Amino acid sequence: MQSLRGGVIPVIGKGEQQLYLSHENDLARLIEWLLQNSRAMGNTPIVAANPRPYALREIIQLLAQTTPVRKARLVPVPWRLAWAGVRSLEAAGVKTKFRSDSILSLVHQNPNPDFSAVPDGIVFRDFAAAISSEKQ
Repeated sequence: MQSLRGGVIPVIGKGEQQLYLSHENDLARLIEWLLQNSRAMGNTPIVAANPRPYALREIIQLLAQTTPVRKARLVPVPWRLAWAGVRSLEAAGVKTKFRSDSILSLVHQNPNPDFSAVPDGIVFRDFAAAISSEKQ
């Protein structure tokens, strides 16, 4: 976690945004399946993630446990302030690591994603379990 200098990380709001996560190997397995079965899905959108949501602050704390710092101090930042700052930098032509539309997506997300279109046999592993197994 490159941003974890001194254990302080800014988060949008209180970091309570719910995120659904994908392991890269699980996503690759889904893409491979789709390439082999392209007609089976038609135009159905697929939510390619584990159905267990994690709050952003929980994700950060789990990742912090894998670093020498072990604990992160989260500093809340109002989303409109963060969005306006990043958007201003983008308008000035400054490249940032985090885009303003990512902030909007974080704040205005689908509260009830539909996981029913994930093909049988494709499973997305749980984030906490994946983190703990990679630590070992």
